Amino acid sequence: MISRNFCNLSSRLGYHFSTLEAYVTDRSGENYIKFQFKGGAADYNRRLQRVLFIKKLLEDFGFRVDITEDNLVSRIDGRESEFIIDRLLILGYLSLHTRQIDMVMTNPARVKYYGEKFRKEIDTLLNEHERQFIVQPIFG
Repeated sequence: MISRNFCNLSSRLGYHFSTLEAYVTDRSGENYIKFQFKGGAADYNRRLQRVLFIKKLLEDFGFRVDITEDNLVSRIDGRESEFIIDRLLILGYLSLHTRQIDMVMTNPARVKYYGEKFRKEIDTLLNEHERQFIVQPIFG
């Protein structure tokens, strides 16, 4: 379900499950994002390493993250709409790019490489969005 201010999206791709719930308004005290990610076809250790990888990235961008086994739950509350929208962009990026990342989770050099690559690409995405937001606000 997606509307102007609210989104509740459940996704299943193969053995990967994710849910995203968000509320975005001009009233920052009401804004939030909740994101959950679980699963995959890889062995348990690689699935766990993937959620730890995602956790690090999300925490770098201000999410509170809890992990139970290979289940990740993250949340942001009470921030201004521009901040929330940027975090939704990050979650979209991670949803597209982390589904198969468990395949390299046993190679520390590859994990480091992808961590740096993802961070750089997310920073670029946010910088491009900021320039667009200045020109044409999403909520206005």
